[in-house]
Amino acid sequence: MKYFIDTEFIDCEQVIDLISLGVVAEDGREFYAISTEFDPAQANTFVRTVVIPQLEPLCLSESHSSRRCDLTTSLRRLLRRLERRSA
Repeated sequence: MKYFIDTEFIDCEQVIDLISLGVVAEDGREFYAISTEFDPAQANTFVRTVVIPQLEPLCLSESHSSRRCDLTTSLRRLLRRLERRSA
């Protein structure tokens, strides 16, 4: 099974910070989460004007917004389920 991963980060001299993470399995199952802990003020102009506005509707959904530690736990849970199904 192949997995396709997409991330958005704030990447500047002072900080590298996760904004969002998406994983799509080859069979169409997907995981998407947005960190609630990033500081938009740290983002570059492109991320502030193009990326973040596209994420804002999803940020309103608790099912998509998570603290980084919760996001990590959810992703690990998903990957364990996917591993069991593909075994």
